[in-house]
Amino acid sequence: MNLCDFASVAARVRPAIRVARLEKCNGLFQGTNAMHTLLLSFLLLFLPTALGGELRVVGSDLLGPEFATALRDYARRNEVDLKLELERSRAGLSKLKSGQAEIALLVLPTGESLPSAPWHSVTLAYHATVVLVAADLPLTQLRFSQLAGIFGSNSFANCTRWGELGLGGEWAGRTITPQASASGARLSTELFRHLVLHDGPLKSLVVQQDSMSALLRKMVVDQGGIALVSAVPADAKDLKTVPVAMGERDIAFGPTPQNLHAGDYPLCLPLWLVVRRDAIPASFAFLRLLLGDEVAATLERVQLSPVPSMARNQVSFELEQLLR
Repeated sequence: MNLCDFASVAARVRPAIRVARLEKCNGLFQGTNAMHTLLLSFLLLFLPTALGGELRVVGSDLLGPEFATALRDYARRNEVDLKLELERSRAGLSKLKSGQAEIALLVLPTGESLPSAPWHSVTLAYHATVVLVAADLPLTQLRFSQLAGIFGSNSFANCTRWGELGLGGEWAGRTITPQASASGARLSTELFRHLVLHDGPLKSLVVQQDSMSALLRKMVVDQGGIALVSAVPADAKDLKTVPVAMGERDIAFGPTPQNLHAGDYPLCLPLWLVVRRDAIPASFAFLRLLLGDEVAATLERVQLSPVPSMARNQVSFELEQLLR
């Protein structure tokens, strides 16, 4: 074997080495034995690659600069030659379909279909709108129509006091003070407007807070408050989330990762991971990275809810089966 042949083999075995490294770092497939990893390494070694060493990832700018910086850092630490362009989902989808990218991270409107073969699509995380109220507010659930009455200016039912929602005692005459985030979690408000208000406007009395800390301070002071946020803040003391149902006959669900992934919580929009099937062998190590715990933690920091770890492990296993 001459020097050129050795360099070629080394370049092709590097993805397999990264798979083993990422497998250890991400805690995926903890029961995988050494023989399985060795077989997978040889499989990746002799599978052809059409990427020329560069992995092109496109997608939604809603993920933000913090996520983009973290993803570039992960790629650099794991020796992935990453070209990342997070502009808009539709622009990313167009580049994916035209062969200008191998992987896309997309946020598409409800009802818009994903590309079919030769692409493979899985859910990576969820954008959600979470409804927060005071922990001692005796409210067990809210329907879309009730939320529209609280936040929407065009709603048939205009709810201004908690008694109008069935609360009694000291809460009956207490004023409802709706709030929403006008900062980094603004998508939660826009998602709410789209799903609940059918793209209608918010009431003029809805307070648009500039920061999560300002919103939380207001909620603590005003126990009649109700807020739309994208995730439950870690320092949200004396507050609780309200389960939400679409209609009167529907069951209300809270915004847990399990309920989001099961499709039960209605105020959410998925973040899709879409990859060209013929790019899976060469990008497999990076796909495992995207599905790992480190990226999941970053998604949480940018106020998305990652898919539960067991589901991510299952997706990794299914991608591995596509290599066979």
